Amino acid sequence: MTAFCENPSPEAVLPEQFPLRTGLRIHPREGSTQVVLEDTSRAKFYRLGPTEAAFIASLVENDSTEEACLVASRLDVTFTKETATRLCKWLSSNELTGKQGSNASSVAPGQTTPNASTLNPFALAFFWKIPLINPDRWLERFVCYFGWLFSPHCLFAGILCFLWGVLQTTGRWTEFTDSYENLFTSWRGLWLAIAWLILKIIHETAHGATCRRYGGEVHDAGFAMILLMPIAYVNVTSSWRFASRWHRLHVTLAGVAVELFIAGVALIGWNLVDSLPFKQAAADVVLLASVSSLLFNLNPLLKFDGYFALADATGVDNLYSYGQQYARYCGMRYILGLDKDAPLLPGSRPAWIKLYGVSASIYRVFTTAGILVAAAALFKGAGIVIAIAGVFSFILKPTSSLAFYLWHLQKKIGTFTRSTRGSAWNSSSFILGALVAHPCRFFLDISCDRPIRSACYSADPC
Repeated sequence: MTAFCENPSPEAVLPEQFPLRTGLRIHPREGSTQVVLEDTSRAKFYRLGPTEAAFIASLVENDSTEEACLVASRLDVTFTKETATRLCKWLSSNELTGKQGSNASSVAPGQTTPNASTLNPFALAFFWKIPLINPDRWLERFVCYFGWLFSPHCLFAGILCFLWGVLQTTGRWTEFTDSYENLFTSWRGLWLAIAWLILKIIHETAHGATCRRYGGEVHDAGFAMILLMPIAYVNVTSSWRFASRWHRLHVTLAGVAVELFIAGVALIGWNLVDSLPFKQAAADVVLLASVSSLLFNLNPLLKFDGYFALADATGVDNLYSYGQQYARYCGMRYILGLDKDAPLLPGSRPAWIKLYGVSASIYRVFTTAGILVAAAALFKGAGIVIAIAGVFSFILKPTSSLAFYLWHLQKKIGTFTRSTRGSAWNSSSFILGALVAHPCRFFLDISCDRPIRSACYSADPC
């Protein structure tokens, strides 16, 4: 195999004074050594280890990097000035420096902001969002009167209602599926659209009200388009400051729980009422509120409710980022034949993180391909244009980036081994390597119910 080596970073100098921007707050996490750094002025959140948090807390009180290094080294003797320099680079690249942050330019010369989007104009047609309202004041009043609806007891009651509806329908599933015979008629399509809109408003209201109930703020809500799929979103990023993992989990699962409750009521109604139009309308609600919600919102391979619930439940911060690092490693090593070191993964049993990363990458490739093929088939001429733009954005662009990278690597090292040439330049493995080793950034930057803009120190954005 060919030896893989990164370009050495330019030599950096740690300034004596490193002022940070005002409005930075540090929040501890229950049952975890990690903390959350909040930038209150921009509503952004970042995960930090205890040593890094101590360093930053010292800088917040006193701009002196020397004093901050002493504070951090008391917690971890391995914390050196080189470590402090890398941390200052990260602070600078995430725009967390103060007015005198121009000194940070000497800390990170030639560095680019890691959160900067790499989307090209073609990809922007597939991923965009439109903020519509600031629901915080309305949610505050709503929670004053109806906050009890979003208590943990009501969450479990909603799930039990759904299970009761499923139990009542047991033995009648053939009759139930017959309710979808004329599913694709125009009048029923209109009802599905109206029902979807109402369910999504209720779904996002549940997220926002639960977050507000625990003391968070919700300043942004609207609609977005991800891979030609319309979604609603609400920004409950403030839930990251909650110390309790269970409070964060409750915020994450509140939307799915309320939809399951509605699906349960619809199932019970379907069993009790004999009217055919009512049965069809109830079956449509069940389809939208349970099947689509469970397969989409609770799918941990996408950064929606299921992903955030899994990350909080397991305590693995930046799960998606760690999984992508391992998938990128697999693409580089086993598809392209490069001798790249395996990334360090958290936890005593990282095997499931490896499985998650590979599964998410494969799922992303097939999902993107399936949606582009469906667009070309359903939208005729416009669909072909959409498919061509998708091929350029998600296949040709990453493949060309990978080709440029391999050319640079070959020029630097000299020659590839026979196995590397045979693997890297085979057309099928080359394209697959481009998709796996250079995953699209849109799944990192856009999410539905909890559009968290965050990053873990020395890791990719979550």
